[in-house]
Amino acid sequence: MIYDLKYVVANVLMKGDTLDERKYMVLLKHAINGFRKLNLHNLVTNTVRTERVPLNPRTNTLNLPNDYLDWFKVAAIFRYDCGVDVNGCETYRERIVTLDYNPNILGVGEKIKVCECNDQTMQQAYVNENTGQQTDPAQIGWYGFLYYAPRVNNGQYTAGIYTAGSNVYRGSFIVDEPNRMMRFSSCIGERGRVKEILLEYKATAISADGNAIIPEGALPALIAYVKWMEAEDEKDKYWTDYHMKVFGAEANSLNMRDNAMTDKEWYTIMRESVMQSPKV
Repeated sequence: MIYDLKYVVANVLMKGDTLDERKYMVLLKHAINGFRKLNLHNLVTNTVRTERVPLNPRTNTLNLPNDYLDWFKVAAIFRYDCGVDVNGCETYRERIVTLDYNPNILGVGEKIKVCECNDQTMQQAYVNENTGQQTDPAQIGWYGFLYYAPRVNNGQYTAGIYTAGSNVYRGSFIVDEPNRMMRFSSCIGERGRVKEILLEYKATAISADGNAIIPEGALPALIAYVKWMEAEDEKDKYWTDYHMKVFGAEANSLNMRDNAMTDKEWYTIMRESVMQSPKV
C-alpha cells in the first residue's frame, strides 16, 4: 500500500465511525508542514532526487528545480567527439566529472578566472577520432586541468564515477539561493562541451496539489503532528501538550530506526571480520 499526506489527514479526520471532511484543507496544511519538518531534519529518506539540469551557456548558470532544498552531489556531463555515424550525424559520448563548491564565485561574475586552458589545449580536446588523435577525456584529461588525472583501468573508466573522490574539478560552482540558481566557473560551459549538469539534491517531495508519498515508518509521527496542530488551533492545552509529546517520541523512534544498523549490515560486518587461520 502507498501512503501519502491524504492518508494522514484521513486518519485524523476519522472520529468514531464517521469521516468529517470540513477541516480537510486545514489539516492538509498541517500535514504538509509536518512533512517538511521531518524532511528538514533528515527523518524522511525518500526525498532525494537526481536530475539532468540544462546549463545556460551564456551565463554559466542553471535554474534550481522548484522542489530544491539542498545539494548532495554536482557533476558536469562532459561530451567528447566521436565523429559521425553512417547517416552523417555527429556522435558523442558522455563522461561525468564531479564538481566542487567554490565560495569565490560572486554574483554574476567570478572573483578569479579559474579556466587555465588555452586554444591549443581546446583544439586537442576537439580533434575527431577519425584523424587518429585521442579525444576521450579518460586518456587526455579534462582540459588538462585536473588534480587527479582520469584514466582507463582494464578498459574501465574508473575516474568518472560520480563523486567517488578522483577526477574532481575543484572550485567550480556556488549556489545563489536568493536567485534560485547555481553559478559555475568559466571552464564548465567553455565551447559548449558541457550542456547539462547532473544534480543530486534534497527535494521537498511535495507535489503541486499538496501531496507527498510517506514512508510507512513516518506515519505515526505525522499523524501525531497533525493532531497536535489541530488541538493547538482549538486552544485545547491538555491535548496540545499530549500530542506534542507523542510527536516528539515518534520522531525520536523514527530517527533511531532510520539510523540503526540492519540485520544485513550486521551480517556483512561479521563475515568481513571472520578469517581462517592455521590450526595447531
